[in-house]
Amino acid sequence: MRSDYKQLAKRHHSPSNRRTKRKKRRAFGCIGCGVMLGGLVMIGLLIVFALGQWRQTSQENLIEQQRQEFFDSLGLKSQELYQKTNLLPSILLAQAALESDFGTSELSATYHNLFGVKAGPNEPSARLQTKEYLNGEWVDIEADFRVYESNEESLEAHANLLLYGTSWNAQQYHAVMAGNTPEEQATALGASGYATDPNYTAKILQLIDQYQLTTYDPPFEMTTINE
Repeated sequence: MRSDYKQLAKRHHSPSNRRTKRKKRRAFGCIGCGVMLGGLVMIGLLIVFALGQWRQTSQENLIEQQRQEFFDSLGLKSQELYQKTNLLPSILLAQAALESDFGTSELSATYHNLFGVKAGPNEPSARLQTKEYLNGEWVDIEADFRVYESNEESLEAHANLLLYGTSWNAQQYHAVMAGNTPEEQATALGASGYATDPNYTAKILQLIDQYQLTTYDPPFEMTTINE
């Protein structure tokens, strides 16, 4: 009986058993390290993702702020022009934003041309490349564009174009000025042949809705306009 016990004790404390235990401890240690490393990697990825989201949100907020500043900078002038032309400020501002990319295009940022107006004879001009919708597709062209002294001057020239029409058709935009709502004026713009883009009306109305541009439309305080 005692000898059997000694044999079991020897087997239990044998070098092979000790090596097995050490291997198990190392295995569990490796597993623990792997789990910890995996956790750290996951935390790192979450931090990188969160920073990316924060940067994207910050950039988007900055863009939206700059766009709102663009509208605010032209709001009073658009209201003044409404009194003279009946062109709704929401329409005028949406057109300016769409055609100048919120005042960031080269033509608008450098030459204050918000509406892609071509230069006439003896008018100050700059030759630039642009895109136009011709024969069912967008094509790159070069043209001489009108240079203005300020965005307000460009805004007024555009409102006068819609009020007085073109040199070959004084009534071309009469239906635009006869409209009393953004929907009526935007639809009339599309039907008048003003733009080559077949989706022009929809884009104008989408901008008006997205940026709540009807807040610039009447009724508004006359004292604000005259300040």
